[in-house]
Amino acid sequence: MRFYGRIFFVSLLSLVVAFTACKKGKQKILFIDSYHQGYEWSDGITKGVQSVVTPAGIDLKIVRMDTKRNPSEEFVKQAALKVKATIEEYNPDLVIGADDNCAKFVIVPYYKNAKLPFVFCGLNWDASVYGFPTDNITGMIEVAMITQVVNYMKTYAKGNRMAIITADTETEHKENGNYKKMFHLDFKEYYVKSMKEFKEQFAKMQQESDYYLFGSIAGINDWKEDEMKAFIRKNIKIPSGTTYDYLMKYALIGVTKVPEEQGEWAAQVALKILGGTSPKDIPVVSNQKGNLYVNMTIAKKLNVTFSKAILGSAIKVE
Repeated sequence: MRFYGRIFFVSLLSLVVAFTACKKGKQKILFIDSYHQGYEWSDGITKGVQSVVTPAGIDLKIVRMDTKRNPSEEFVKQAALKVKATIEEYNPDLVIGADDNCAKFVIVPYYKNAKLPFVFCGLNWDASVYGFPTDNITGMIEVAMITQVVNYMKTYAKGNRMAIITADTETEHKENGNYKKMFHLDFKEYYVKSMKEFKEQFAKMQQESDYYLFGSIAGINDWKEDEMKAFIRKNIKIPSGTTYDYLMKYALIGVTKVPEEQGEWAAQVALKILGGTSPKDIPVVSNQKGNLYVNMTIAKKLNVTFSKAILGSAIKVE
């Protein structure tokens, strides 16, 4: 009897271990993209998340709020409610949230100081404005390589008048405010909502400035790449820079963030939390990686000659 009792106990223990392993194998992560598929920044973060989560054998569900193309507060709030419903239905073990609208409209009102752990990424400049971190929230903030780009542009400019042209969105207003606050930069701002406005302000800016930063165009819904590429290359008269790699077809020089870094880091931290580490024990960090780009076609138009050091380390765009 003792022998059979031991066999029964061992068998029962095996079933418990197998059930536990099966349960662990079904851990679920929900990834919230504030924007939309096809927006290169979001696609890069998504790729970074997938590269870590998928090999780990964890179920990954992706939801997108589409708030770049639909920036009205009413739309964003409705998108947030849909995400909340998805969280309740999917019942994930952890949520990764990318960019500010997810933080502002989903995490803060519904999950701040909740039991469900969150890892944010892509929050511009400062997470403390949302009250992060908390016991259930940690993440990576997003800092643009602005000083590096400005220093490069100054090298090729004939004066000190700086400008920024960008989409008229909440994110870009916040971005420019942080440039002034954190780096004490002085520049004129040109906000546009359409290609027509962009062309008008672009021509004006060429006369009023000595160099300019090309901000995000996400939010200019009628943007036509080939048309705008031809227009800018024909009419550009002053050095330009950007912190977005997808805009290097329009700018002279760029130092860009690496979106995959945000996604990879967030996913690695997510796995660590699922393994038992508390979010409160993982400090908030900022991005560190960057890529240097130069546009050889625009350089030729502006009669700019790059040094051998720059050409040796930069990614060249035609």
